[in-house]
Amino acid sequence: MAYLSGFQANTTIHAAFWIYKPDPTINSTDKEQFIQVNGLQKIEATPEVILGSVTSVQVTSNVLTVTLSSVAGIRANQPIIFVGLGNATFLNGTVAFVTTVNANTNQFSAKFTNPDYGPIAETQGQALDASEARKVWLYYPEGAVSPSQAPTTLQGPAAALFIYDMEVLFT
Repeated sequence: MAYLSGFQANTTIHAAFWIYKPDPTINSTDKEQFIQVNGLQKIEATPEVILGSVTSVQVTSNVLTVTLSSVAGIRANQPIIFVGLGNATFLNGTVAFVTTVNANTNQFSAKFTNPDYGPIAETQGQALDASEARKVWLYYPEGAVSPSQAPTTLQGPAAALFIYDMEVLFT
């Protein structure tokens, strides 16, 4: 379900923003938008692509093994960002690069330096695509702006991490 939410200024952010985030299972074309209340700044992002719901997490000898609801579409070297995990919270906001995919077990693995963990079941959380298809545009929508205020584009893991940080900060 799409949602709109507002945030108040705090000690870190000196302006108020509104966010519009379409539900990717219903609307996979609308951009996610963060709009500063005074209308001077705007952030747009391509829709997130949910690769699957995380059902189990294990780390053994610095190898992360994640079981998903499905690994369809996941490939080696693909960057993935984790969001909303309830047990393996140390992975939230982390980008991992897939090393192997096993379609028979719905698992993928990635190099990940961490003490051994699990396997522990997850009842919430998702793996999202953080590949070059994920883009964020940061700009001042006014027409007459200085070159220092020209649109900036983030792409791939940087874009995924930026959006993750903005959502954590404001929701």
